[in-house]
Amino acid sequence: MDCLIKILDLIIKSVVVIGICFLVINYIRVATLDYKIEKINKSYEKERDIMRKNPQGWFGGALEQNLELLKRKTDDKLAPLQRKRERILSIIPFLK
Repeated sequence: MDCLIKILDLIIKSVVVIGICFLVINYIRVATLDYKIEKINKSYEKERDIMRKNPQGWFGGALEQNLELLKRKTDDKLAPLQRKRERILSIIPFLK
């Protein structure tokens, strides 16, 4: 009986350690994804400011088309990262 109690105690302690490791790993994954998303957003802002300061062409429509194209490209880069982040957060909602 004493041996059974020791085994159960070991199992409980190892489950707690594994759970904490799981939380830490997912927190690091979310933080890394947040960093990548922020980096893409900053590069978009920089590109947009450059385009606005140095418009190409005589008409404002070309600038708006270029900005729209840049926004679409940025969204294409961001969408998979945001979906991955949401999947991780759906597993452990209190990491938000």
